[in-house]
Amino acid sequence: ILRSTSAHIHPYVMDINRIEYTIFPNTFNPVYAKAAMLLLDNLGAREGDTVLDPFTGTGIDGLFAVKRYRASHATLADINPWACLTARYNALNLSIDHKVDIYEGPWHEVVPKNKKYSLVVANPPFKEMYADTLLERAIRDEQGDTMKNFFKHIPSRLEDDGRIRIVFSNVGDMDKFYNYCEDTGFKRELIASDMFGAAIDIHVYELTKA
Repeated sequence: ILRSTSAHIHPYVMDINRIEYTIFPNTFNPVYAKAAMLLLDNLGAREGDTVLDPFTGTGIDGLFAVKRYRASHATLADINPWACLTARYNALNLSIDHKVDIYEGPWHEVVPKNKKYSLVVANPPFKEMYADTLLERAIRDEQGDTMKNFFKHIPSRLEDDGRIRIVFSNVGDMDKFYNYCEDTGFKRELIASDMFGAAIDIHVYELTKA
């Protein structure tokens, strides 16, 4: 994933699920990651949803929720300024920028705390491994702090009947993920599964408040 993404040194255009999408350098490309595409194909967005995409990368999940599924608004956040630039550019290009807010920084710090969402779409980094660059941090979570903070803060940002669509893989610690779900009182429903090679399992779950 990192090698393929790093090969792009200029902005480039890709067809992503029949939408022409521009990606800037140093931005995680979902097409190169099977987990990202599995989530994109199983967003679970509904017309009128208010959406939070806290690890937005290119912005593809939040923007698709608005453009294709008619969510009323999407709030996107990422620590990578190139990712935020990519999301802003495509929101404007898709003529939905008036329905999208984009924040640069850790989502739980920069997204206004007084708003709740009906849908959270989350493709977090789940490999506990040292990350040297912002691009590497898109898929690596060295100390597991990203997941810890997600489950610490997300309950207060979710409407009582809201849903979380989250992708996770055994590249990360599945038992730790399950424990986070249980410890924060979320019910877990398996929505979709796939494999990469013979050993990597990828799952999309819907989490709801118990």
